[in-house]
Amino acid sequence: MNAWLADQDRTAIDALADRIAERDPDRLARAGDDRHFAVWMLLVDRKARNYSGHAVTDLPDWAWRDAYDDDLSPHDAFSDALAHWVDIEGL
Repeated sequence: MNAWLADQDRTAIDALADRIAERDPDRLARAGDDRHFAVWMLLVDRKARNYSGHAVTDLPDWAWRDAYDDDLSPHDAFSDALAHWVDIEGL
């Protein structure tokens, strides 16, 4: 589990993972059936939608799993991705 996620309220994380499994099984499948990664990606997606109005899946590719494995927060991961896109793709 991502260290940032491990520092969050475990009950809330598990409840969110249960909701994803129940209501959005495609999100869970895109996360390789890793419930914690699915929760983390949902939080990244919320950041993306709040910032850009677009889902993370509508934005350029980024190494989300690497960011998760590197223990980044969803905010820091999205910030890093955004900086990369601006630098590389001129967004």
